[in-house]
Amino acid sequence: MSTGSHRQLLFLMISLGTSFSLGNLWRFPFVVSENGGGSFVFLYVILGFLVGLPVLVLEMFLSSEIQQGRRQLFFRCVPLILSFFVLTYYSVISGWVLFFLTDFLMLMLVPDRSAQGLFVLFREPWLQWMLASVHIIAFVFIWMTQKESLLWRFRTVLLPLIFVTLGLLLYRSLQLPSIGDSLRYLFYPDFEEWSRYSVGHAIGHVFFTLSVGFGVFLTVKEIYASSDHAPSIALRMTIMDILFSLASLIVIFPIVFLQRDKAHSNPFLLFDFLPPSFLTYKYGAFFGFLFFFFLYLSALNSSLILFRALIGLMKPLLDNSVDSAKPEFKLNQLGVKTGLALFVFSSFPSMGVPFNFLAQANNMRINNFNLIERMDHFLIHWLLPLGVLCMLLMSRAHIRSSGFLEYVLKNGSGAAGWFYKPLKATLLYFIPLLILLDMISRIL
Repeated sequence: MSTGSHRQLLFLMISLGTSFSLGNLWRFPFVVSENGGGSFVFLYVILGFLVGLPVLVLEMFLSSEIQQGRRQLFFRCVPLILSFFVLTYYSVISGWVLFFLTDFLMLMLVPDRSAQGLFVLFREPWLQWMLASVHIIAFVFIWMTQKESLLWRFRTVLLPLIFVTLGLLLYRSLQLPSIGDSLRYLFYPDFEEWSRYSVGHAIGHVFFTLSVGFGVFLTVKEIYASSDHAPSIALRMTIMDILFSLASLIVIFPIVFLQRDKAHSNPFLLFDFLPPSFLTYKYGAFFGFLFFFFLYLSALNSSLILFRALIGLMKPLLDNSVDSAKPEFKLNQLGVKTGLALFVFSSFPSMGVPFNFLAQANNMRINNFNLIERMDHFLIHWLLPLGVLCMLLMSRAHIRSSGFLEYVLKNGSGAAGWFYKPLKATLLYFIPLLILLDMISRIL
């Protein structure tokens, strides 16, 4: 494969990793439920362009500016923490996908078998940890054997099938009698439903699904060439992310409203409602298997991207070590040690509470949140916004530099000229102020 083709394929897979992923299909629907429906969807779309797009352009610029030396490690410390933290519980959610993938496979092979639900995992926390561990082993193995290109090619071949599957799900949902109530709830903005926390929910989710703040673009530099126009790439990624998020709402909410008269706002929404709905289809077991197969590929792809970023963020420490006789061997050692650390720390959300291996994850709650919800809440509302805020504050000199102007304008159309000044003002003042105000509102 040529360098140009490999680069374009890598960009496609990064884009799909941020758009068709658990962030959109698993997280976004229950966050919309928590925040009042249509008004939050409207806010999310607006902030996707006003906040997500500028930060994405900045990260792409910093990837060409920041070097590998120790003096630049302060740009890497926060993303390193974020990437590790999210992988510990994201692996558990990916294990849930793997569980339903296996369950639908068994339903295909043994038609008389009864379908299983998440309660099986909550009753057997060891099984939940085992599935998370299988997922961790999978993406660490792919990274160590340098087989990422096989996964990307596999995904590219199956890309049309992914769109067909989503299209069939959309068509099915649009035929349900609850579609009218669902669309009214999702796209009619009732601004009375807004709360002071809605902005923070939307900002954090935009950062999460676009994978900004995790160091992905600081380490995956081959995603684009110097001849590419960064704002155009970032705009395509933002549009893809928003479209997949909106599609996921239309797929899931008619099914939810068919069984309930109000929105269902907990992180189990996707897994509580979608799998049983497949069993009402003709060839539902096969269709369910296909959906969770694609969803697991997306989860694996997203985890691989984050793990690759995590190792890339730690690599400067390896490059500057005294003994560098076997760099490849040391890099593999680093990958194994990081995988083992993820294996250990994923036990906390899997088992419910540290050192109490008999606790059931669904029953271990802290202020009405189970541990996975609490970790997700901490990431979205504190760690991720703080990480992006630190990046914005530390890169103010870079944003004001002539290099950033040249980067934004390079290979762009005439429209890039008027885009630069609002972009610069947004990064220097609007986004930092918005994050600070949201955090202050949470403290007060």
